[in-house]
Amino acid sequence: MFNPSIEQVRFFFIEAWGKFNNPKTQLLLSPIELLATEAIKEHPEYHKFLKDRDSVKKDYNFKELNHNPFLHLSMHLAISEQIIIDQPFGIKEAYVKLSEKTNKHKATHDLIKCLETVMHESRINKYQINHTRYIELIKIISSI
Repeated sequence: MFNPSIEQVRFFFIEAWGKFNNPKTQLLLSPIELLATEAIKEHPEYHKFLKDRDSVKKDYNFKELNHNPFLHLSMHLAISEQIIIDQPFGIKEAYVKLSEKTNKHKATHDLIKCLETVMHESRINKYQINHTRYIELIKIISSI
């Protein structure tokens, strides 16, 4: 199992965005880089961070920035991968329903909120992510 460091994750997004913006390397993007660039395109407010290699070492806190741009993009990527493989089972259907009610980007953000909730609960309660709770939250938001 791959367990990248914070810097490796940040460099991944910076390098994917750089490849995407260079006509010579744009066609060389891997499937995961293509997913990443789709999320990046939806967030122009993050483009300045992705052009600055020093942003890899920056400590993002909630007072300075509403949230960490690299963490947010990672959440987009996680949700995209979950939808593609439909794991947890039912997330793909929920995404389709949410997308029909609003749009794909808003639907992804709704799913990110569910993931953030279970991650936060896991951290506070010091136990692994509760996958049952996660899919329950997803079902609740997709049926609203």
